[in-house]
Formats: sequence, C-alpha cells, structure tokens
Amino acid sequence: MSGSPKAAATQPQIIRRSSNQSSLATAEPPQQQRAALLACQPCSSWWETAAFTQVTTLRHLPGSPSTQAAATSRPIKTSTCNLNGVTCSSDGQSVVVVNMAERVLPGELPAELSNLTDLTFLDFHTNMLVGPLHPEWASLSKLEYLDLHNNKLQ
Repeated sequence: MSGSPKAAATQPQIIRRSSNQSSLATAEPPQQQRAALLACQPCSSWWETAAFTQVTTLRHLPGSPSTQAAATSRPIKTSTCNLNGVTCSSDGQSVVVVNMAERVLPGELPAELSNLTDLTFLDFHTNMLVGPLHPEWASLSKLEYLDLHNNKLQ
C-alpha cells in the first residue's frame, strides 16, 4: 500500500502541554509553600536529580538542548504543582498532597513543612530519613493521612 502511515508511526513523538491548556499551568501556590517544599533538602535533591536526568535524556533527541544547556538546568524551575510527588488543589493555589514514599531519600524533614497549611496527605514512608518530628507540624490541621514508617526518625 502506498501512502501508508507506517513510517510516521516509528518516529518518537514529543508531546508538550501548552501554557494555556489548563488553568493549573499558570496557577501557583504562595511562595511560602514553594519555599517550604524546597526547604525539604531530601526532596529538593531528588527533584534536581529528576529534572537533570529528564533534560540530559532529552538532549539526545533532535532539536533538544545541548549537553551544556542540560548541565546548567539543575535549579528547580518547574512549577510547584508539577513537581513529582506534589499535588495541588484544583485551583492550583495550595499544596494538598506530598507523596515522596519509597524514594530512598536521605536527610531530615524540615519544620517548614508546617507552612503547607492546606496539606491533607503527607507520605515519606520507606526512605532513609533521620532527625526529629517537629512540633510545628501539629499546626497542620487539615492533615488526614501521615505515613513516616520505615525511616529512622526520632
């Protein structure tokens, strides 16, 4: 059969979401909530590594950033609501879920997580976390689910 779409089907496809595709693309929680997430050193290290890996993987595709551009992309520029393991409210104005379970994250969780005032779900089980459970977290009045098991927290 001539004119078969077979050749086109073998080409890799890159799908990009346009910034006007969803109201969530432009909505962003308050800076205080983003700062609280980035204060979580185990999380931010994971996000930096994930972003770096994604960019360096994409550099091999035609029209993708060069190796030099990939190496300079380590700062977390992703929208808070698009960070892996983070879910925002339907209007994009607050963080409601942080799920960083089973990622082998080392380090301490920060007291600043208490700034995620609309948080309903917090899961850091099965990591390598150490340190205290901060009394400030008691102010998370909307928190319905908390799982920190299989860590070395005090």
